[in-house]
Amino acid sequence: MSTPDPPLPSLAARPPANAAAAGPEPAPPGPKPEPQTETETESDDEGARALLGKLNKVAAPPDLASRVPDLIQRRSAGRFFAKRRLADRLPLEWVSLVMLALLALIYAVLRMAPALLPTP
Repeated sequence: MSTPDPPLPSLAARPPANAAAAGPEPAPPGPKPEPQTETETESDDEGARALLGKLNKVAAPPDLASRVPDLIQRRSAGRFFAKRRLADRLPLEWVSLVMLALLALIYAVLRMAPALLPTP
């Protein structure tokens, strides 16, 4: 019997380190703000990069690539990585085209059969 997976840490559950990191209070609903100019957008981008640059860098675990599919397999009960039958993988359009080609071949053989067979 396997042990349950530990819950993933949530960024939303963590309190901000200081009030400045929490960001401004949301604006009350009202008229839409005017579109920002390009210089305002660039300054916002630089501010965001400065805040993100202060975060600690964390290296990914070395076995992350092998653990993720296993974790998804366990949690989804095989819905995403399950082996599928051939009928599940073939598009119905291809099946219908093959059937039409097969019917055309049968029609051509039956149509030519009297000409190819000698009559007694």
